[in-house]
Formats: sequence, C-alpha cells, structure tokens
Amino acid sequence: MALTNKVDDFLADLNRKITTHERCRRVDAGFYQFLVIGAALSGFASLAAGLYYKSPEVAGVIGGLTSVATILAQQLRCVKAIDWRYRASIELEAIKSKLMFEGPADDARVAALSAEVRELERRMPAHGLYWRRTRRAAAFAHWRGQTARAFLRSGRKPLSPS
Repeated sequence: MALTNKVDDFLADLNRKITTHERCRRVDAGFYQFLVIGAALSGFASLAAGLYYKSPEVAGVIGGLTSVATILAQQLRCVKAIDWRYRASIELEAIKSKLMFEGPADDARVAALSAEVRELERRMPAHGLYWRRTRRAAAFAHWRGQTARAFLRSGRKPLSPS
C-alpha cells in the first residue's frame, strides 16, 4: 500500500512539473509571437502613415515601435526560454515513461527516478538561469537607462529596490 502511494505521489509530482513547464512554454511562445507580430504590424502601420497620411512624424513614432519590439524580443531571449521549458518537459516525460513502462515500480526504481529528477532540476537552472537573470536585468536596466549587460556588470540584483 505504501509503495503504491509513493509511486502515485511521484507520478503526480511529475505530471505537475510537466504541466507547469508546458504552461510556461506556451506563455513564453505567445509573448514572443506577440512581439514579432507587433513589430510587423507596426512596420506596416508606419508605412501606411508615411504613404497614405503623408505624416512623417507619425510614421517615425510608429516605426519606433518596430525597433522596440525587436529589441525586446532579442533582450528577453524568448526563444531560449521556450527551448529551455520544452527541454525540461521532454526530459520529465522521459522519466515518466521510464516509471510507467520500463520495469517494475518498486522502491529502488522510484528512488533512482527521483534522483534523475533531482539531477535534471540541478542541471536545468544552469540553462534557464542566464535567461531569467538577463530578462529581469533588461527590464531594470531599461528603467535605469542602461544596457542589460552594464546592469549585470554593476553587481546589482535585479529585484533590489534601490
């Protein structure tokens, strides 16, 4: 009875982690698509404002939105975040498949798979930490009028109030 609960708990934890990574990946992908489509639409709107309305000031302001969306997509590293989340969910799915289909679900097997999950969680932040740190730094650096790289070199923590 206790082993079945342990396996069920482990499986529920894996499913929760997979769902979380998939949800975050969809959010990151949606934000990236929003930035790319927004950049394209503002480019077309700038062209229309310049040609149809013959207003270079309005065309310039709208054209600036294209640059802002492009810089945000580059600085936030949305594609890296999407890949990182996708890789994490795929590796967790592989561990789940090992539990369900490869051998008996005994105590030693659950412990070995739990060690694999811990190793994955230890290894994955190395891939995602740079992206998350850069994303926060880009937001704070923009607020302070610096580049993200200069902000990170300054040694300040992105979440500090000062």
